Amino acid sequence: MTSLVPFAMTTVSSSGLSNPQEAFPFFIIGGFIASSGLVWAFAPTLARLITRGTGEGLVLPGSLRDWYSIGFVVIGLYHVSERFGGVITWFHFFLKRTSGGHLGDVPEQIDWYGVTGAFIPFAIGIVLLLNARRWGCALAKKHEHAQQELESLQ
Repeated sequence: MTSLVPFAMTTVSSSGLSNPQEAFPFFIIGGFIASSGLVWAFAPTLARLITRGTGEGLVLPGSLRDWYSIGFVVIGLYHVSERFGGVITWFHFFLKRTSGGHLGDVPEQIDWYGVTGAFIPFAIGIVLLLNARRWGCALAKKHEHAQQELESLQ
């Protein structure tokens, strides 16, 4: 892995780009393509990991637990996908700032509202994705318990 970075930099410098920083977007795109390929290659393993403890097939309309879980996953994916670009941009900005790289005409004052506006919804989306099944089961159990209490009162 350590020999890969110098190889990539020499490849970039020999490709005609005058500055290795100009190749950064190409590395990001390459990383996205490589990560997409890995997700595609390990899709069955990821599916088994995500759906452990559930039945073999999906029966629609599904249980209340399934619908709550799907709701949390959809909301989590929305927040993650909406804020992913801002998080990457701010991460790159802070990485360049801490490494002493040239930032051009960037003001010294950091817009912390912009930082929190990108990172907090992104973090909420990640938390929703990671806890979707557990929270869906808890809400369904609470709903079923309230339904039973309502029926017992009648």
